[in-house]
Amino acid sequence: MARRVMMLTVLALLQGCVGGWVISNPETDYAVDSVALRGKGYLASSMEASNWHLDEVLRVWGAPDRRRDEGRRTVLYYRSGLAWSGVVPWVLIPIPLVVPVGTNQAVLVFEDERLVSASAEDRDGAGGLCGLFMNDSDSSLTPMCVSL
Repeated sequence: MARRVMMLTVLALLQGCVGGWVISNPETDYAVDSVALRGKGYLASSMEASNWHLDEVLRVWGAPDRRRDEGRRTVLYYRSGLAWSGVVPWVLIPIPLVVPVGTNQAVLVFEDERLVSASAEDRDGAGGLCGLFMNDSDSSLTPMCVSL
């Protein structure tokens, strides 16, 4: 009996015991009329209409990491942290095999000081785990796979 209890305890601790996760940094284009400025260098989609001007962005985020002026066109580059790429296999514990591959950045393009293009590289990941998971209804262990 003690052996069975010990075995069930070990199995309960091994929830989500096998799986993996892939980490990348895809570039996202944002709709200019609904882009929101988050922390410096981070963009998001917003439900509210927006019409950003060059001076407003400079006031909110400050000086860019890089600026390119091309006549009526101005391009601002803001870095937002390290860009990581790799995989994280999960065998009882996560094993990160991830390396920095540069920096993520937001790129804002203005024409006549009005925002006409906004894009950003953001860390993203996809993966899944398989193992024994506790069933909420009757506290039994159920084998299943979940996506992350």
